[in-house]
Amino acid sequence: METTIIVSVLTTLGVVALVTAIVVAFVKLTNKVDVNNFDREVEKIYNEVNKKFEVLNRDLEYHVTAIYSSTNEEHEDIRRFIDSRCDKLDTKIKDLDGKFVRAINKSKEVINNNNNMPVGKQLLTD
Repeated sequence: METTIIVSVLTTLGVVALVTAIVVAFVKLTNKVDVNNFDREVEKIYNEVNKKFEVLNRDLEYHVTAIYSSTNEEHEDIRRFIDSRCDKLDTKIKDLDGKFVRAINKSKEVINNNNNMPVGKQLLTD
């Protein structure tokens, strides 16, 4: 009989301890895993990541635009330089062309003047 009482008291204490452990675990888990709080945290993190992504996207767009502008300016400078050189080359070609035309005209005049002069026996007989 004493054994039965001891066994029933120990069994009752064991059940009470088990129920208490389950209740304590449930309360701790409820405090740790709050679904609404978790959803709010996920939304907060998502918003922060989205803001950072927008900032990075704006920075990237700014830098791409700056690089594009710089490249266009460099291309424009190169185009102007080449255009200037081509203009100088065109001027030199026109100057040389004019000199050649004058030299050819002068040569034609000399040839025409020489054709009008009597040469050879005609000079001696005249």
